[in-house]
Amino acid sequence: MVRRRRRPLGGAMVMVAAVASLTLAMFIMAGFYVGLWSNQRDEAQNQADAISIAAMEIARTQGVDAVCRHPVIQEMMRQNGNQAGRMDDCGRFVEVANGDGTTSLRFVVGTSTVMDTGNEPLLREMMGGERFTLRSRATAGVTQEAFDDAERRLPKFVMVLDYSGSMGVDFGGRSRLSALVRAVNGMLDLGLRIEYGVVMFSSNVLDRVNVGPGNENRIRNVISSRGPGGSTNYQAGLDAARDMLVRADNTGYYVLFISDGAPTAGGDPLNAADRVRASDITVFTMNIGGGRQQADLLKDMGGTMDPAEYGNPDYYFSAVNEREMLDTFQAIVANILCAVGPLQGDDLRPEDVHALLRDAAGQEIPLVRAPNLAAPGVRNTLAYNFDPAERKVRLTEAACDRVIDDGADIIVRYGQLNLVQ
Repeated sequence: MVRRRRRPLGGAMVMVAAVASLTLAMFIMAGFYVGLWSNQRDEAQNQADAISIAAMEIARTQGVDAVCRHPVIQEMMRQNGNQAGRMDDCGRFVEVANGDGTTSLRFVVGTSTVMDTGNEPLLREMMGGERFTLRSRATAGVTQEAFDDAERRLPKFVMVLDYSGSMGVDFGGRSRLSALVRAVNGMLDLGLRIEYGVVMFSSNVLDRVNVGPGNENRIRNVISSRGPGGSTNYQAGLDAARDMLVRADNTGYYVLFISDGAPTAGGDPLNAADRVRASDITVFTMNIGGGRQQADLLKDMGGTMDPAEYGNPDYYFSAVNEREMLDTFQAIVANILCAVGPLQGDDLRPEDVHALLRDAAGQEIPLVRAPNLAAPGVRNTLAYNFDPAERKVRLTEAACDRVIDDGADIIVRYGQLNLVQ
């Protein structure tokens, strides 16, 4: 048997094997560096995203002026500078139309991450120099609406007053009717920005003053011209108030229904109240001496056009003297006097809605959220609240003055923050 001698590998084969090994090593190293570069890129993008989101949260709650001087943003800028190169200034704000009457406020930030190739020739070759820079950009947005007037569109407010015979009963040293007339005059003396109207009823409608501007003196004269007498026809008073309002431009319809006794004439008062509320008229009711049965009825009559708000006790009030009546009037009108909206968003929660004022110089002033704008210590502050049922933002009179008298805009930012790609 003849054995064949093995031939040693030729030089070409050794060369191929060496090249293959080197290529594999280079691929492994390249993969390592690409992974390193990818991680750095992701880290830079995450930092940009975080800065952008944080800046937008500050902007929607405290105003755009607060962003670049805010300690959170300054700390994030400092960390970005120390760990990942530098950040291009603080970022910038832009506004983009959404096509539905709203705009989106956006904050755009750019970051630069510097990587040093050091003594790695392959990485230096891949990245084209001793150092290379990763630039990341992030944009966060939130929905906003701007309003340059606060229901100057003056809200329309019709008082429906009971003149039945029981209104002659004593009420803190004077008749119920006399106390009511004095309280109404006290409210008219406040000079609030409201278009008033009045309906006086007993067995039927006795007199009325159609809703409109500058009616205060005429209302004073009319409500003082009659005394108590007759039965109590809720339906007549409510129907007259509704007919009066629906003929006028809807800049906010409101009825304040005041009585001291249960109805003794006319149709079903709840049906009449339903017709009023269904016409986009908010109904407040006040009990000035009636018992439990009347109080329950007046509570059921109050509310907005939203059936879920029918019978909401927040729209019911009671008073036992002239002072309480006047305080109640002021509490009611403080919550309707200055409002903007409705906002475009659905299912908004009060905590998702933030209101600010923007003055003529462009500076933004955040407003404080307050559940009761008529509460002591709140009325004369720059405050707001949000009514989810009507999707309206309401302002205190002090904040409203900045809009109507000083020309400030109301800026409302709401909904969830989001990153915009």
